[in-house]
Amino acid sequence: MLMPWGSKVALEEEAPRTYLHRASSLEWDSVLGVVLKSSPSEAVSTERDGYNLLERYAYHRVKQRLAQTLDKLPYDVFDTTPDRGSRILILCAQQVWERIVHLLVHKYSTDDNATDVAGRTIAHWASQLQWQSLLALIASKGRPWINKAGHDGRTALHPAAEHRNETACEALLQAGADSLLRDKAGVAAEQGHRAIVSLLLLAPIQDLGHMIRTRTAGVSCITS
Repeated sequence: MLMPWGSKVALEEEAPRTYLHRASSLEWDSVLGVVLKSSPSEAVSTERDGYNLLERYAYHRVKQRLAQTLDKLPYDVFDTTPDRGSRILILCAQQVWERIVHLLVHKYSTDDNATDVAGRTIAHWASQLQWQSLLALIASKGRPWINKAGHDGRTALHPAAEHRNETACEALLQAGADSLLRDKAGVAAEQGHRAIVSLLLLAPIQDLGHMIRTRTAGVSCITS
């Protein structure tokens, strides 16, 4: 099929701007492997659009390609990047990719002090989504990291209590989480945790009361 004059230029302008990205977009795995083996830093080099190869995979939710590429990189690949891998870490957390987040933190030592646009840390995400794989990270951190609040004033203990993640609550408290810290709405994480316990304790009583009322109504209908 003949292409109109000038179309080649347009295609080149729309194509990825590096040979690595071209190989990635065309799924030339063998070429991609050769490039990454000779120069692994290419995968974390920022392009003109502000993204590197790994971040582009995460942004477009190409999880398998990201995992395969990450597996080809050395453990210290993020050491020379300006953000030490913090942005790819947050992007993967936002995509709810627990396994990749775990690898980035424990295997590639990315900067776990990173926050998203709402000021939330990895501890917030792990507490909310009940990621058991990050409990060891929580246990190893100090009080300032544990009690770091987002823009709404909520620490990691707030979502842990709100989402009934008792395992995370216990890990956070043992690591030094302050249960009395209040968010900007004036709510303390301790209040949320107590509410969960109360809810769990009252649930059987409420169910029993509902059962008694239902049976009583049934008897009334029969006798009437």
